Amino acid sequence: MNDAPKVAETPKTGRGVRILLAVSLSLNLLIVGVFVGAMLRMNGVFAHNRPPMQATMRELGYGPYGRALSREDQRAILEAMRDRADDFRLDRREIRAQSETLLKALRASPYRPEVVRAIIESQQARLIDRQIAGKDLLLERIERMSDAERRRYARRLEKVLTPRR
Repeated sequence: MNDAPKVAETPKTGRGVRILLAVSLSLNLLIVGVFVGAMLRMNGVFAHNRPPMQATMRELGYGPYGRALSREDQRAILEAMRDRADDFRLDRREIRAQSETLLKALRASPYRPEVVRAIIESQQARLIDRQIAGKDLLLERIERMSDAERRRYARRLEKVLTPRR
């Protein structure tokens, strides 16, 4: 007879539990990665990948001219645009009302093109006003540049305008 005490075997973790733990760990690492990436981007670590606030500069309609500006100049123009934001901001209720009126006018029988034309022209006028303000701010900024700053701007603009091969 064997007098040795029986040692209880530890139960093995099931395959499903191990898979669940691996998936959970992966999701946690993904969430941490997204959070850290967002923090680094906000703090400017990845700012060299694209010029700051480029989408907003593009909205002004002066793509290459805006991209060639220094970051300081871009920020100054965008801050000036923010100061004028109330002039260009449409109330969400007004946008919704315009959209609903436009949809009704498109579906109406008989069709009244003057209603559709008035809404689209109103929206276009707001966009044109915004673009003119952006142009004025861009020109004001260029006029305030010293000779050396203007030459640096011209070099950056030339790089932006020159097609890459």
